[in-house]
Amino acid sequence: IPLNNISINNNDGNIVKEIIDDDSRFNKDFDSFDSSPKTSDVVHHSYKYNLSDWWNKTYRYRIGIELEEQDSVDRYQPIDTYLTFRENEHYENSTRLLRYNGTGYLNAWEGPLPVQVWNVTKYDASYIQSCTITFIANVSASSNQTYFLYFNENMDDIELLNYNTGFSSNLTSGVASIIVNGPSGAAFNVTFEEGLAVTKLEKDTVNFHTNASLRPEKLPNELKFLAHMDENSGTTTTDSKGANIGTLTGNADWTTGKINSGVVFDGNGDYVTFGNILNDPFGTGCSYWTVSAWIYPTTLQATESNHGTRNCFIAKASDPYNDNLELGITDDGKLHIYIDAGLGSSQDTYDDYGVSGSIPLNDWTFIAVRYDNGDIDVLIDDIWYTTSDGGTEPWATAGDMDIANGSPFTIGATEHINTYFTG
Repeated sequence: IPLNNISINNNDGNIVKEIIDDDSRFNKDFDSFDSSPKTSDVVHHSYKYNLSDWWNKTYRYRIGIELEEQDSVDRYQPIDTYLTFRENEHYENSTRLLRYNGTGYLNAWEGPLPVQVWNVTKYDASYIQSCTITFIANVSASSNQTYFLYFNENMDDIELLNYNTGFSSNLTSGVASIIVNGPSGAAFNVTFEEGLAVTKLEKDTVNFHTNASLRPEKLPNELKFLAHMDENSGTTTTDSKGANIGTLTGNADWTTGKINSGVVFDGNGDYVTFGNILNDPFGTGCSYWTVSAWIYPTTLQATESNHGTRNCFIAKASDPYNDNLELGITDDGKLHIYIDAGLGSSQDTYDDYGVSGSIPLNDWTFIAVRYDNGDIDVLIDDIWYTTSDGGTEPWATAGDMDIANGSPFTIGATEHINTYFTG
């Protein structure tokens, strides 16, 4: 039985016997990295390899490949090896790569390992004359590792490996779906939607993204409040970040939301109140914040607060002046923003953002407002507005927000002034 052995030293040197030709990626990879392998010394030995018993005696041939790392660097990276074979010796698809760990016969083998066979020339339709094999080598610093390439002249009694990962993907109308039904039996389904990021993260039919008890959301320290409002029952909703409880007031009720369920307001005394929270970031000492929301207005009302806010859907406000924040919708579909920046009446003011119809009726619209020391940027769906209707933002010289302690945070209305949102 022909047995071969190849030793490869990961150091500076020349190719011996031209086993790897000048066009090989082995010679060219990692040239710009000091800690990466140099062009290797490759030595072919014709003597019998006595290191181990056979992994599987169904195979007639094997080649031993020794990788020696001469530097104090652990290696875990691709290795390319060019090999030639005699006629009627290497049957296509019979290639198997094993890692030998030297611990003895019973547990000496790791594999078969993933290996790519490419750059193939053939004697005929079935037998390989030469090829390059690529695999991930795992060699510790200043040590060596042995691999064996097994192959056979036919496929008799050789198990066909299944490399099917069960991976599939699809992109349609801004929605990307990725499905994995792996060999282990675990099933994964991830969905990304344009403008929404991840909307499904499912394992074995359990959606970790939309189930509040399983939701793997990133909740960094900078995040102060996150309400999905998707409980779909009861009279309260919970802030996922701070565990604040919001109470549904008036006729506020559950309905179909953008993702899962949401809360619907009829514009007549309905809102959700979370009480006196979010003094950070909407209070003294706070000079920047971002608020975002999905809204679905169905009717626009003419009733407005003393700050000109109609159809208020988010507020941090209280008597007697309902300071410090109101977000609403104008009668022509723009975003109305009121902010008390705490520097007197000139900074206790409001302005509008967007163009007529930016926020349509009977459709979902994404709103984001970013405040940074008096500078306001607004995102409505996928359009940024960095200046207000007035041309010059009225808070341009402001900094910190005004005192907010005692003001309830509400969704669906501004409390005390009776300015309600319908939708």
